[in-house]
Amino acid sequence: MGGGLEMALGCDLRFMGDEAGKIGLPEVTLGVLAGTGGTQRLARLVGYSRALDMNITGDLLTPHEALEIGLVNKVFPQAETRAKTLEYARKIAKSATYAVSNIKLSIMNGKEMPLNVAIRYEGELQNLLFRSEDAKEGLSAFIEKRQPDWQGY
Repeated sequence: MGGGLEMALGCDLRFMGDEAGKIGLPEVTLGVLAGTGGTQRLARLVGYSRALDMNITGDLLTPHEALEIGLVNKVFPQAETRAKTLEYARKIAKSATYAVSNIKLSIMNGKEMPLNVAIRYEGELQNLLFRSEDAKEGLSAFIEKRQPDWQGY
């Protein structure tokens, strides 16, 4: 809660156990605001109205309510949370990491741009990826019906 959620809001993805307790920003109940990104990051993540409501009421959400509004990406059975999170991370680490890093750049930087500029930026990143060794490997693996051997460039 509070500062813990604000730290989580600084992360790209958030996972939660189904019995982890409630999550929220109760700072208003102390007469202050969630001043370590709680007002700004939350609004960008879940939208203005939801962020405003959570910040001005201090109401707390269950893991499934947090999932429903997009505050967390996945809710796992409590006993499996660590293992499932590591499984997720390993899946990404074994994937086309050069593409993953450019996807992150496209989303992260593009959200701050006007749509037409962001679409051009996305296209530039796509052109860069099409010239990469990983793109060549991905296409070859697809045609040859085999798993790709990603190089990360």
